[in-house]
This record gives sequence, C-alpha cells and structure tokens, in this order.
Amino acid sequence: MLSSIWQLHRAYVPERSSRSVRRLVAAGLLWLLASVATPRAAAEPRTLLGHEYNIYSLAISPRNDLLASASGDETVKLWSVATGREQQTLVGHEGPVYGVAFSPEGRWLASAGGDGTVHLWDTVTGQTRHVLRGHEGAVYSVAVSPLGDVVASGGEDRTVRLWKAPDGAPLVALTGHDGDIYGLAFSPDGRLLASGSRDKSIRLWEPATGRLQRVLTGHTSDVYRLAFSPDGSQLASASQDKSVRLWKLARDDEATVLPSHGGPVYGSAFLPDGRVVVSVGDDKRIRLWDVQTGGLRTSWRAHDVPIYAAAISPDGRVLASAGGDDDVVNPLKLWDLPAVLTDAAAGGGSAADRTGTQPQSP
Repeated sequence: MLSSIWQLHRAYVPERSSRSVRRLVAAGLLWLLASVATPRAAAEPRTLLGHEYNIYSLAISPRNDLLASASGDETVKLWSVATGREQQTLVGHEGPVYGVAFSPEGRWLASAGGDGTVHLWDTVTGQTRHVLRGHEGAVYSVAVSPLGDVVASGGEDRTVRLWKAPDGAPLVALTGHDGDIYGLAFSPDGRLLASGSRDKSIRLWEPATGRLQRVLTGHTSDVYRLAFSPDGSQLASASQDKSVRLWKLARDDEATVLPSHGGPVYGSAFLPDGRVVVSVGDDKRIRLWDVQTGGLRTSWRAHDVPIYAAAISPDGRVLASAGGDDDVVNPLKLWDLPAVLTDAAAGGGSAADRTGTQPQSP
C-alpha cells in the first residue's frame, strides 16, 4: 500500500513543483492511506465526563430525554441525551451506587446503593422522595415495574425485596437464592420478575403473588445484568462465565449461548425491535448480536477500561456505555446507534471478531 501511494505521488506531482505543494499532496495521500487502512468500527461517540469513579449502571428515560448514571463516587447523575450536558447530580447515598431505573413516565428514578438503601428521586427537582430501608448489606440492583407500581431491589443479603411505588412501602421479601443478587428485570407485561445471582442461577418470580415460578440454570459462574426482549419471549443474561445466554421462555427455556467476550460479561440490552442484543464486558468491547441466528453483527473496542453498563434509548437512536478502572478517568459514551448498525451492515468491525463466534448449545 505504501509503495502504491508513493507511485501516485510521483506520477501526479512534478519534481519542479514547490516544496509546499509536494508536502500538501503527500499529506492528502497519507490521509487517504489512513482512511483506507483503518476501517471505522463504529460512528464516533459523544464523550461525557463528570463522575470521579467507576460507573456501574445506566438507564435512559422512557421519553428519551434523560440518561441516568450510577457511580462509585456515591452519586447519580442526570444528563441530557440531546446535548450530553449534565443536568443534575443526585446526592444522598453514603456509599457506591450500583443500580438505577426510571419510572415508566420518567418522573422519578430508583437507585440502589452500597449503603444498603434504595432511593426514590424526583427527576425534575433532584430531591429524594423516599429512602427505602430493609436490606442487610449492599443493594446491587433495582428495577421498576412497567406500571410503575412496584420497585424491586436485590443485593448482598440474597433477598429480592418488593416495595410499593411511589411511596416506598415494603411489600414482600423473596428468598431462595444462595448468593448475592446482581441483576433484576421485569417482563414487559409485568407478570414476571427475573433475578440473577452469584449462585449461578436465574429465578423467575410472579411479583403479584411472590410465588417462584421456575429456576433457570446453565451459567457456570455469577449472573450479572438481565434484560427481557420487548415482546417478553426471551431473556438475556450476562455472566462472569464470559457468555451471554438468550433464554427462550416460550420454548421450555431453551437457551442460545453467545460465547461473546474474552472475560466476564457485565451487561446486556435488547434494541427496541428485539432483533439485536448488545453485550459489554471486561474486555472493553461492545458486541451486537443477531437474536435470530445468534451470530455476531459487529464488535469494537469502545473504552480503555472494562465496560460495566450499557443502555439503549426507547427510540433506538442512542446506545450509552460506561465502566471504569478505579482511579482512571472513566468517560460515559453516547453512540449513534443507527450509524453503528449502518457500519455493521457495510462490513464494519473487526474481521477477527467475526470468526469463531457461532452460538453454542447449552
């Protein structure tokens, strides 16, 4: 490639041309070389700075206007999705904040903290509405039901607690896991609540009754974040065992195993059409998977630190990602999702990522 560029330079730039002209043409040819030799894996993101420590959880409001980020710096920040500007910093937890979830209309936000509490925040004023106490130990995950009438929380004490929303009155504690609870997700119709645990299992509960419906097993290590598909027919689970599993809940819980990352997988999320699932993890990459085939659509190194969280806007236009490495500055990034998908369709991403990534049988 370099010899071809040099031949072009000699062919189109006469020797008697001025030094400045030759330099200008050479610079242009080198830019062309860089453009051809370095394919773009994904559209350039917007970078948001503000947190002073790792970012553990992200959520985008139902109106697509606010992004919430939970951090080890003991704060939750609200950002404008449109401008990327910080809107508010929510202060009240006395320890790391591990989880965030918006109410269905976006007027309030729930956060889970290492101080053992769940906070309900007013997203307009930034004030605390209620502080929910009852867990014995850190709270790692929080979820809000589709109707906004129930908040679920889980953590170090191995229990899932349900709270009445928006006043925060305790409802019931669900027990059965044999390890810390790291992930929670309500099904789109609100009839199921999934919980993922350090005990390697996923439990499906009926929140209306508190009854355990069934247990999903197959992961060989800790289960982290969970996400239901938009139609509720599938559940994605991210795990310490370096895989994402897509559980087909209407097909006897059959699972497609995506051998997705070179290390632990910390988060997963479905696109609004349900055709693509996103996974992020310790290898600092974002991967997009075809739900129907289980094949890898695209992958790129998105951060210089492990990625702990990803969120998709309800309109499917924004992918947010964030993570951390203790004292390293940890940016939050907003990706133009349609541009990423266009790049993928055009063959963007690393060819190396497209080999050896066929789905496996459980």
